[in-house]
Amino acid sequence: MNEKIENIKWDAKERIRYVKKLKEEKFDIIIIGGGITGAGIFRDIMIRNSVQNKNLKVALIESNDFAFGTSNRSTKLAHGGIRYLAQGEFDLVKESENERDWLRNGFQNLVRPRSFLFCAFKKFESKSTIKMGLSIYDKLAENKNYKPYRWVSQEELMELEPNLNFDTTRGKGGGIYYDTNINDARLTLETIKEGVYYGGYAINYVDVEDFIEKENKIVGLKVHDKLNDDKFIIDTKKVVNATGIWVDNFLKNRDIKLIRPTKGVHIVVPEESIGCNNAVIIRSIDDGRHFFCIPRGKFVLIGTTDTDYEGPFDAVYCSQEDSDYMTRSVKYYFPKSKLDNEYIISSYAGLRPLIREEGKSESEVSRKHMILESPNGLITISGGKLTIFRKMGEDLVQKLISSNSLALKFEKDLTKRTYLISYSRDEWKKNKSKYKLDEDILDHLYQEYGKGINEIMKLIEDNEKLKERIINDRPFILGEFLYIIKHEFAPKLIDVLYRRSEVWMLVHPKFQADVAKKVAELMAEHYKWSNDRKQIEIEEYLNEIKKNSFFWKGK
Repeated sequence: MNEKIENIKWDAKERIRYVKKLKEEKFDIIIIGGGITGAGIFRDIMIRNSVQNKNLKVALIESNDFAFGTSNRSTKLAHGGIRYLAQGEFDLVKESENERDWLRNGFQNLVRPRSFLFCAFKKFESKSTIKMGLSIYDKLAENKNYKPYRWVSQEELMELEPNLNFDTTRGKGGGIYYDTNINDARLTLETIKEGVYYGGYAINYVDVEDFIEKENKIVGLKVHDKLNDDKFIIDTKKVVNATGIWVDNFLKNRDIKLIRPTKGVHIVVPEESIGCNNAVIIRSIDDGRHFFCIPRGKFVLIGTTDTDYEGPFDAVYCSQEDSDYMTRSVKYYFPKSKLDNEYIISSYAGLRPLIREEGKSESEVSRKHMILESPNGLITISGGKLTIFRKMGEDLVQKLISSNSLALKFEKDLTKRTYLISYSRDEWKKNKSKYKLDEDILDHLYQEYGKGINEIMKLIEDNEKLKERIINDRPFILGEFLYIIKHEFAPKLIDVLYRRSEVWMLVHPKFQADVAKKVAELMAEHYKWSNDRKQIEIEEYLNEIKKNSFFWKGK
């Protein structure tokens, strides 16, 4: 099974029909949680269901929108986790690199190689320590990394990164190694779409309010359709709790919380604000912690921190203090950088669902995942990291099969043999010339939508207006948003601009109102919204932008 999916029609116009299915069917499995973990489980089950010609009824339900939480607020990397070597987590790094390489090779538009620079900064790792670490990193990847690491001298370093403060590197240079850039929310969406393609149901804005139990075992769910204010019951044989940072909400009768939430913050600036050519590992001048400056096209993503968090899980934001913590160090290593508030384009924060380990600091807690079954039959998966979502899904499905909770046969790595809407770089180079759009727009559409670009071009053929940019100096066009509306189950404006695209992250707040109005017009026409409904959608989106814009004093 190695087919390439060209397109999936998954329109939120059909949401009423989907909800009707939830009400009427008896499901074999309900997965709670529409982040990358739940998406990976959903995809795994539906692929096996198709390959083995079964007729399992499977649904994934999400209380908010897909990729609402951590899966849209990460550092946008699929990586092995080089810092975990210092903690002796060799198995975790090996597993992560293996999954990273599968993603990089299989999904070449979504997962893109990125060079990283690990310098021998003063007061921190020596040249010999870094070289040893990078050598181990390559070996754990079984030498399948994009390129082997190489050490660059101080002289070469000065050519590669002319804006770096070379007094900080002790004249020792640094190591260049490779991980990958991703769009985490789109990876989540494409993973869910594959599960839908193979016959599963995936519905957002359905909140689980309680379990229905019979003889102390879960047999159903009491849910609330938040968009239509409709409460009903879903009958199911098994429930999987894949809610990330929220897993403890569903674990009853536990004295100790399973999850230790830690906050990671990020800011996005124009590439010229720093002028780094590689993703540079930064060491905080305040406390020595690692974070990154990562080039992503015309922008640089700075992050992330790792601090314990005790606030509301659905309202976590980057503050001025968070930003200053990072920019102080970046300015030290890149003295010419411009990182005051006026240069920031966006900011965001997310929570890592780390498994609680007493006596360890935030950055020392393992990123391993855990699967446990509660007395009422609930299967919970927690911990882990985005890069290994496929393996996490496989491990959970293996658990379900071995406990006779899922009528499938287990075959290791089966889900490595099928691909999402993938488009290889070689195919793209061969076909790119047939599309008549500006080069930056084409590269953007390829990167974000893969072979979905073919459907976007069909829409443009029917309406030339759809090739218009929604804002100058950005590659976003109207056609991609109509594609999202028709094919990616986005019932709300905030879903389109905050999860299906990176408009929220790559457009400054002062331009967001104009962008929101243009996309809301497309959605109003498609969904037959009233003017009042359209304005509500715009205001909801702009309010969220405002909450994430500590750096901007405009209205």
